[in-house]
Amino acid sequence: MRKKKWCICPYWHTLIVLLIMPVMSMAADTSLLRHFIEEVQSTKSDTAAPYIINRTDVVSLYTKNQFQPLWFSAGPLAGNRKMFIQQIASSANHGFDIFRYHYLALQAQTLPIEIQDVLLSDALLLQIHDRSNGVVDRNTLHYEQDDWKFPSPNVQALSIVYTLIENPQEMYNTLLQLWPHHSEYWSLINQRTVLQKTNNVASTPLLLNRQLKRGHNGDDVEQFQIRLRGPGQYSQLFDEPLENAVKELQRSAGLEADGIVGASTLALLNVTSASRIDSIDANLERWRWLPHDLPATYIN
Repeated sequence: MRKKKWCICPYWHTLIVLLIMPVMSMAADTSLLRHFIEEVQSTKSDTAAPYIINRTDVVSLYTKNQFQPLWFSAGPLAGNRKMFIQQIASSANHGFDIFRYHYLALQAQTLPIEIQDVLLSDALLLQIHDRSNGVVDRNTLHYEQDDWKFPSPNVQALSIVYTLIENPQEMYNTLLQLWPHHSEYWSLINQRTVLQKTNNVASTPLLLNRQLKRGHNGDDVEQFQIRLRGPGQYSQLFDEPLENAVKELQRSAGLEADGIVGASTLALLNVTSASRIDSIDANLERWRWLPHDLPATYIN
């Protein structure tokens, strides 16, 4: 019988040693942590990137800390471990892919704590960078070169981590302050939250045989309100409050705010919730590319 060949991640030496240790022990082994960091440092292949993304900064961090744990045992960030994992989960509300931040492995807590410690540090470096600079490097998008005149935020994640090691009680507020401060950003967050909570009633396109405007009455007005506001009982009269709601929708989409439901307004409403969320996520990322302090006059 032929033996199966098992493929283990680039740090297989360390994993084999660590996996035979008691997983539930909360006391990190410094020698094993050092061995794991040496494995991270010696791995040259890009195949390691999905596992430990910030390899250079992670190595610097643990080398400076003399290979002591940061998140377990008596590590300076141990008291923030649960809160930080919750922060990773909540970053999904900003359009982040939480799997980028090792969320499943950290939530499961089944890996040896030496590996969990490094994963937490890698995730913290990523969260700091992505909240303040954006996930995507806009300089790699060639069409942005001539259109974006604002300098990119230049937040140094490793420096912030060193500061948090000295002042761990500031981690929660620091993470919150890294999000963009602009009101437009948080307006998009609110819109995204509403869409996530709303059933996707736009799975079947709404078809109208006429333009709808104030004063109209009929079943089509009621169906339009269901599409606009979500499931519920609504009047068949197109009244002033409905006209104002249509105008607000049109303004938010950059359409002429005339309060009339024509082809463009109807097409906007027939977009699925998932598509709207994707569009919002793209705009959230663009806001993260901008400086936190914008000049008094700018094109929005």
